[in-house]
Amino acid sequence: SSSFSSSSSSSARVNLRRPMSFLPNPAPAGPKSVGLGLRRRIGGLGRDNRRCLASVAASANAVSSFDQSEIVPVNELSIVGIPDETGVYAMLDDSQTVRYIGITRKIASCVEMHAREVSDKAKFVKFAVVSQDATKEDLQGIWKDWMQSAIETTGGIPDGNAKGNTDWALKKKAVKPDLKLTPGKGLDQLNLSLDQLLQNAVNDFKVVAFVKGTREAPQCGFSHTVMTELSRQGVEFEVVNVLDEVYNPGVREKIKEMSDWPTIPQVYVNGEFVGGCDIVMEMAANGQLKDVLTA
Repeated sequence: SSSFSSSSSSSARVNLRRPMSFLPNPAPAGPKSVGLGLRRRIGGLGRDNRRCLASVAASANAVSSFDQSEIVPVNELSIVGIPDETGVYAMLDDSQTVRYIGITRKIASCVEMHAREVSDKAKFVKFAVVSQDATKEDLQGIWKDWMQSAIETTGGIPDGNAKGNTDWALKKKAVKPDLKLTPGKGLDQLNLSLDQLLQNAVNDFKVVAFVKGTREAPQCGFSHTVMTELSRQGVEFEVVNVLDEVYNPGVREKIKEMSDWPTIPQVYVNGEFVGGCDIVMEMAANGQLKDVLTA
């Protein structure tokens, strides 16, 4: 038989190290003193480690503090100008009162989720991007600085950070299973051709992304970029792993023939081929992707 099945197979940079307690200590060491301390420790290390720490120490003086970070408007439909990178962020309401300060590996994704789930309190954001190499302790140290500044500005801890407040807790969604085009017994056991299976897939589901890897574990940067953008657009989409030769045998090459497009990933909407990574991201930037996805 030939039926679809699914399975769960599934603006400154800094790198600081400081412990964190929920209530900040008065007058924590500023970025300059941290950088100086790092430079003092460089001398006794190997050459590669000295280079790494020297770079970290130099960047420590360029930390984007809470007061220095600009305020950016947000809404649940458009997260413009906010990078999906590691850093610290503060959510503000209509009166630009700080309601929550958080740390994350994906700033834009968190801000977008807050804008949907706590829309009345998430109208603006301040953020600072941090090195991808920053540890959890590094981020907590920066969070502590931001929290201290917010307390000095407002006179108290943001209500979203108060003990017992769960309004801002990010709800982890169940991962949608990837689409499997065959039962895994080989193409010769099917009643339909691979061309028909692919055509059925793009016709039966509104948005289908043919990618390398799975939804949870993409195996190429372009596939990750496309899936991240589709998620940010807030649409439901199916994922077909073209590297899965058990359940999707031959799909990697056949989908290229079908679309007359030489690379993966590929995105289909309403049965029509939209494009690969570059085209999808260009459409996202100019607003066309949203129109296509919601048509």
